[in-house]
Amino acid sequence: MQPGDEYDLVDEFARPLKLRSWYVWQPDAVQDLSHSRQHSENTAPLTTDKSEASFYCLDALRRFDGKGRAEIFIVASEIGILGMNGIDHITPSKTYPLKAYPGETFTGLHLLCLMYVGFKLYDPSMNCGLDFAEAYEIALRAQKAMVH
Repeated sequence: MQPGDEYDLVDEFARPLKLRSWYVWQPDAVQDLSHSRQHSENTAPLTTDKSEASFYCLDALRRFDGKGRAEIFIVASEIGILGMNGIDHITPSKTYPLKAYPGETFTGLHLLCLMYVGFKLYDPSMNCGLDFAEAYEIALRAQKAMVH
């Protein structure tokens, strides 16, 4: 995935749900140098502790359990849209709210895992540009072990 591909991803999911007319893409405003520097630091390659990512993927599986495709899509899309401004996956103290879960906040890594799992449940063949496949598989096995 290349920078900017997230717009196409959101559009791809918005079209069949007839949501494309609900938003308009705005051109990027000129950003100051400090924001650009911070953004470049936060777009460092995503390297995570697999146990932490697995924990967040398992949480996502629990949250999405029993939910319909539309509900899952809404959560994953909200995170995708939030991600257009950048999600800091490095700083654990940086948290983000989600409309889908009022009163809760999530770390950047937690959000990315929620989005990854959401899109995998929505369309398993989809490549959302995140490499959480191993953490996701661990979470699926853990969920299966808890059910049985």
